[in-house]
Amino acid sequence: MAWNKNGTPVTLTGTGSDMDITDLTAKNFHVLLTTIFAGGGDHGGAITFDNDTSSYADRRNLNGGTDATDTSQSSTRSKTGWNDDHFQVMYIADIDGEETLTISFTVGTGGAGAGNDPNRIEVVSKYDGTSQFTRVDIAKSGADDFAAGSNVCMLGSN
Repeated sequence: MAWNKNGTPVTLTGTGSDMDITDLTAKNFHVLLTTIFAGGGDHGGAITFDNDTSSYADRRNLNGGTDATDTSQSSTRSKTGWNDDHFQVMYIADIDGEETLTISFTVGTGGAGAGNDPNRIEVVSKYDGTSQFTRVDIAKSGADDFAAGSNVCMLGSN
């Protein structure tokens, strides 16, 4: 299985409320890579496929705590309740005719310096759309915009 860049990566040159890759080629497997820089307060990302905000469910674990679940949501997430820079890797299985399944790992700085522990969140999710997607949107889910330099890119493979 060879991985290739899929779609046009987005890097914000100023603050922004969303980052969208709108020119994806449908693939069976994707890797979504995001780096989101803090713009102030909570600046989490709400991730949708094909701009569809109707049917997502997830299970997540924050810093090794108790699992939490959300069903019938309008998006899946990149993280929750952090005010720091974070990096995410999301693996996506998008088989035509099946629900889209994801597993993602996100790490946040937890604050500057070695005296602050990093945060982590693991999220598994599904999207009930059964056609392969050709667009991914990451919109702010908190009160604050993403800072300049925030980036999203996608790899794809069959």
